[in-house]
Amino acid sequence: YEQYRYLMDKFLEQWPIDIIHMHGVDFHEYLPRPGVPVMITLHLPVHWYPSEIFKIERPQTYLHCVSTDQREACPPSPCLLPETGNSIPEYLAIYARLVTEARDRERTSQSATFRLVA
Repeated sequence: YEQYRYLMDKFLEQWPIDIIHMHGVDFHEYLPRPGVPVMITLHLPVHWYPSEIFKIERPQTYLHCVSTDQREACPPSPCLLPETGNSIPEYLAIYARLVTEARDRERTSQSATFRLVA
């Protein structure tokens, strides 16, 4: 997993990445450092995932279920995205919202830094 984290760090250093989308059952082992939003789509039955994924403290880390039944099987978690339909436009709307929120946070952070320096 160390190699995966290393490669992600290199990609993040080299390119302006807006969001990372993960699918693997072991995603929690190689989450990137904070700074870029990560959306994880849970494709497998909830009980196949370790319970700690619902307690991830990394900021801007979101879990997306693929069905209503799967969402209802999840324990309460601030990481869970609200239920949406399965259409491509709805899925892309999630991406757009997460990227917009991340960019807004970045702008706010940068303007606060400039005020402190000035």
